[in-house]
Amino acid sequence: MPNILHALIVEEVSLVDHPSNAEIDPRTGRKRDRAVVAFFKRDGDLAKNNNRKEQPKMSKFERILKSGTATRDQICQAVAKKALKIAKRAGTEVNSEIHEQVWSEAYAAYEAAPLPVVRKAAPPLVQTTAAEVELDKRARVIAKRDGIGYPQACSKVLTADPSLYKQYVDELAAGDTFTAPDPSKLDVPLDYFLKVAKAAEDDGVCHNCDEAVDDDDEYCSSCGASLAEQHATKAKAKTKKS
Repeated sequence: MPNILHALIVEEVSLVDHPSNAEIDPRTGRKRDRAVVAFFKRDGDLAKNNNRKEQPKMSKFERILKSGTATRDQICQAVAKKALKIAKRAGTEVNSEIHEQVWSEAYAAYEAAPLPVVRKAAPPLVQTTAAEVELDKRARVIAKRDGIGYPQACSKVLTADPSLYKQYVDELAAGDTFTAPDPSKLDVPLDYFLKVAKAAEDDGVCHNCDEAVDDDDEYCSSCGASLAEQHATKAKAKTKKS
């Protein structure tokens, strides 16, 4: 009986009519093939992927919801676009039913998204004097020591040292003022704040939050503080030096 081929490793395939391993048939005198191998080719990579299930393509709306990194604003925008798309497809306007349908898919992702960071508003700027800086410094010490409010502490300081008020009046009359944040709106003494602002002029950082700023920035991108006075002071200092 002829041997049955159970395994075959093909290293080279000849495309000639009679492969090199053909032999002569003694009865007919013709060459005959000793082995015939059939190759089947399929278009593309279908043969490799025929057992792989095709993954359904996610819409942009679904990608945003499942990303895990989308912000609440991005989810709201995606919901609005999806609702508008559904309304156009149905030939109607966006209504509460469509919104409810879309939000039912997006609510879980919206709740899981981080809350937006609320930036602290910059304190208002006022014209102040050196006497007010000293008053603020003393008042904060008394407010902390006696457990009273800031206005009551200022009143105590002025009662104990009336000359401080006279200094304030003289400086105001002479126009010896400068722009600074309202002391009553600060969490730190105005004196400390001014020192930080002075250092910020040299370092190129915001006087309010110490974040890096450029010379042409009108406002700090981190805290929103106005940089006009900081730039003006820096320009004056450069003019004096030159």
